[in-house]
Amino acid sequence: MARRKSREERSQESRRPVDSVSVERPPRVASRHRFRPARSLVFFVLFYVFIAWGIDVRLLYHCGGLVDNFPCFYRGWDFLRGFLAVPGGAVEYVSALLAQSFYYSWLGAAVVTGQAWVLYACTDCVVKALDVPHLRGLRFLGPLLLLAVYSQYGFPFLTTMGLLAALLGLCLYVKLSSASVVRALGFYLPFCLFLYVAAGGSSLVFVVLGGLYELLARRRPGLGLAEVAFGAAVPYVLGVLVYGIRAYDAYCRLLPLSWELLSHNTFRIMLEAVYALYLFLPVLVVAVGIWRLVTQAREDRAPLAAKTGRPVKVSSRWEAIRTRAAEVFHDKREGTVGWNLSTLVLAGVPVATVLLCRAPAKKDILRTDYFSRQGLWAQVLELGRHSPYRYTVCHAVDRALCRLDRLGDEMFGFPQQPAALLLTDPSADPVWQKFDTCMDLGLINQAENALVLCTEIYGERPLLLHRLATINMIKGNVGAARVFLGALAKVPFWRSVARRDLARLESDPNLSEDAEIQRWRSVMLKTDSVRDVDTLGQLLTENPMNRTAYQYSMAALLLSKNLDGFVRMFDTYHHRNFSRIPRHYEEALLLSETLRRQPADVPGRVVSPKARAQLQEFLRMFRQAGEDKTATRSALRKKFGSTYFYYYFVGA
Repeated sequence: MARRKSREERSQESRRPVDSVSVERPPRVASRHRFRPARSLVFFVLFYVFIAWGIDVRLLYHCGGLVDNFPCFYRGWDFLRGFLAVPGGAVEYVSALLAQSFYYSWLGAAVVTGQAWVLYACTDCVVKALDVPHLRGLRFLGPLLLLAVYSQYGFPFLTTMGLLAALLGLCLYVKLSSASVVRALGFYLPFCLFLYVAAGGSSLVFVVLGGLYELLARRRPGLGLAEVAFGAAVPYVLGVLVYGIRAYDAYCRLLPLSWELLSHNTFRIMLEAVYALYLFLPVLVVAVGIWRLVTQAREDRAPLAAKTGRPVKVSSRWEAIRTRAAEVFHDKREGTVGWNLSTLVLAGVPVATVLLCRAPAKKDILRTDYFSRQGLWAQVLELGRHSPYRYTVCHAVDRALCRLDRLGDEMFGFPQQPAALLLTDPSADPVWQKFDTCMDLGLINQAENALVLCTEIYGERPLLLHRLATINMIKGNVGAARVFLGALAKVPFWRSVARRDLARLESDPNLSEDAEIQRWRSVMLKTDSVRDVDTLGQLLTENPMNRTAYQYSMAALLLSKNLDGFVRMFDTYHHRNFSRIPRHYEEALLLSETLRRQPADVPGRVVSPKARAQLQEFLRMFRQAGEDKTATRSALRKKFGSTYFYYYFVGA
């Protein structure tokens, strides 16, 4: 009975806090909040949704000419073996593999969200080890920095993976180390060696944080200094003496200081955020350690001050401040979503990060390139309608209109500059965008040259391999095409494409039954020249029914306002390619008749009465505006902004 009674007493004591809570809180209020999701869960769900659809990370994979540090990856031992020859190769290999997930936006967003969660968990581990629970809100700083970088369409994937490897090693060390110095060193030394081999210079984050943790948090200065000294010597011993690389590379490889990473524009976009990602935990450890040293010194002076009769209120004042901060930022329902200050801050900071770091112009450029590469012409035109003039966007819009046979009808409904038509601006020469346009025209050798240059600049991207295989199939170089397709078959998500094309070559080596290959061969320029010649004219001379070359030739003449050349080109080639006269061609013919005082309605150049009436109205309004170009633009743009009349007299 006594034993049973003691159990009952213990059960009653365990139920007392529950009973007291049930008395203080009515049942209805408790049931109203029966499901309160954790703030971290809500945060990462929204993080994933924004990365997948708000940013659309597949653009980083498919728009290779605008993302110059995206890694290549092949299946097989030969590819892996190259990474084992340098420190940090393991992390670099895993990063290249995981980065291929960006092929699909939903899958790439899951990988980035996983990175963000590991940063969150590692920060939480460090905060718990430092015993500063009121600073747990800093767990979200790493994910927010990642959000800022990806909002700018930077690509810090490799450095993030190196940092995660170092932080995971630190958390494991914190969990396993004990009060025994020998045991702590027994874990630290192999961790340090393994992390350097796996993560290269990123392992120095583990070295610095481990040393600071022992020095400032656990108050073992001898151990902390010994760990930092050993960790600082490892890159020289392993990197310089064993791997045989330069001292700078031995210490900086995979760090944001690496020249290999800094040579890429996409990495430099948000370099400050990457530095913050690397530095915020060391700064946190130092700040907490110094704070405790100062607080301990004040507490140590308190007994001495009490003996002298002097009142000491400094330590109690700092303790009151710390307690008040903990009350403000700590919710009684730990980690749940509620109407409290911490939840509101957590909701507001990501929104502010997105609004401050978003780059809609960069996203439009990337989306235009992606849609153009996929042949989604309607989406290209929709983006062009809502975008101001941008060099590559204008080029993609003209290409879309040409593929839809609407270049002569609608091109001046979009912002235009002559250099964007064929990407001829010498100060901005995006080679990546050139090769598809060259293939459309029939400039196969120029397309191949652009592809080879892109391979040297951006690496063996799968799109480049596929285009090179296609060009060799057009030329009849079956052996070279098989080599490129064999390499493509080792790339994730491209195996089916490579096998399909290899099967076509097996069944029909000359591809005589392939309509697309035959079309390319029919428009391909047969004679090349090293001199600066009119390639569009050569294409039309060899094949007067090259519809793409004709549209681009006419567009170039319209953009340069060469009406005489336009009329000659129209008379020579138009009726071989079109059965009707497009809208802008009518407008240019009318202008030529009016300005050159030529006879109207020449056979083959008959234009509609509607176009004639529109020209008369435009000229009347233009003369009324006089010499004031600003007034001319504002008065005429609304009514005639999409006509060639406006471009010729008012536009560029």
